Amino acid sequence: MALAVELARIYWWAVVLVLLGFAVAYRFVAPAPSREITIATGAENGGYHRFGQRLQAALEKKQLKVTIRSTGGTIENLKLLQDPRSGVSVAFGQGGSERYYDGETDRVRALGSLYYEPLWIFYRKDSQLASFGDLRKMKIAVGRNGSGTQVLAKLVLAENNIPESVGVPIGFDEAVKALQANTVQALFLVAPVNDPSDRHKPHPDVYRLMSDPNLGIYEARRAQAYLSRLPHLSLVTIGEGLLDLEKNYPASTLTLVSPMATLLCRDDLDGDIAALILQTCREIQSEGAWLEKAGDFPSKIGVTFPLLPEAKQFLEKGPSFFYKHLPFWAANAVNRLWIMAIPLVTLVFPLLKLALPTYRWRMRRRIAVRYRFLQAIDERVAAGTIGATIDEDIDHLRQYENELARLSVPVMFAGEFYSLRMHAYYLRTRLEEIKRAPTGH
Repeated sequence: MALAVELARIYWWAVVLVLLGFAVAYRFVAPAPSREITIATGAENGGYHRFGQRLQAALEKKQLKVTIRSTGGTIENLKLLQDPRSGVSVAFGQGGSERYYDGETDRVRALGSLYYEPLWIFYRKDSQLASFGDLRKMKIAVGRNGSGTQVLAKLVLAENNIPESVGVPIGFDEAVKALQANTVQALFLVAPVNDPSDRHKPHPDVYRLMSDPNLGIYEARRAQAYLSRLPHLSLVTIGEGLLDLEKNYPASTLTLVSPMATLLCRDDLDGDIAALILQTCREIQSEGAWLEKAGDFPSKIGVTFPLLPEAKQFLEKGPSFFYKHLPFWAANAVNRLWIMAIPLVTLVFPLLKLALPTYRWRMRRRIAVRYRFLQAIDERVAAGTIGATIDEDIDHLRQYENELARLSVPVMFAGEFYSLRMHAYYLRTRLEEIKRAPTGH
């Protein structure tokens, strides 16, 4: 105990400096991630927006405040991510759409893909659509400006040399009304099979169109050709009756081309927040869906932007040890402390190595300094001048011995300490002898 107290007395300033440096480093070298983010989704009630709302609820249970911003879709989201003033740090996007976007995307990174979102082509049965080429004679709702649906629709039309002028840039609700009014004869829709907010239900927009007896679904009979020409797409099979077994929607098995719904971010998104988002997505999708097996997503499949490094590590290796076993904010704090401890340890070990020799030197010095008092008296004895102060010196020596008796010294210094007490006793008894001697004065 005495050793610990003495070390504290000697090194208190070093401890204060280390703690102060640690506090400064903790705050500025490894700042805690923000507890608030904004996620750009897509049209309200669309697949991105519905998944975004589910993700928002799950993240806020983990004390991350999430603001959802409804947008026109993928193209608008890319612009928001590129603009540092937008406040958007995470956004949904259709995989591969950026290849047909002429804006800057150097600040955009990917977190991973989330699910398949097939391209559905619904048409009026009375339009006599027999082949894809027949679309050149119709008006087609291709999605509103800024949406990934519009990008993919224009791309597929261009691959078939169908003029862009057949496309009508309107959103889903307006497109349904236009179909019913026969002002458009077909509708392109990029949407998942499941409702992203409830994997047990079909997507409401897809189901709404599929249940309309006046509408048919154009199957991508040349799906493999599209896949070869547009490699960012995948093929999905929609089994007969998948959306509704009772009503048998769809009435036959469909093969459709499908991009991936992906989660994008700015390149400066905090890596721990990225891991938290991916972990939360994994929890949300832990049971899988009608086209996605449990554990398949989030994934690198269909990702066309460079992955954020932390996202790449998560998708390949999973969450780190701390994030597996601790709540996010506790794991984040421990992780930051652990990283910061590495340079501090390199400083602490040399200090610990020097501590004991320094302590020994300091203790011996303190004992040696106390000998000065005895040495001064002894010099007066040798010089023959002790008679003038002998009574005062004897009193001082008694007080000195009492002080030493009350002093606590570590065992390792007991030899030096008891030598000091013995020498004090010896000098006092010598002075008493001198005083008693007839020639003492």
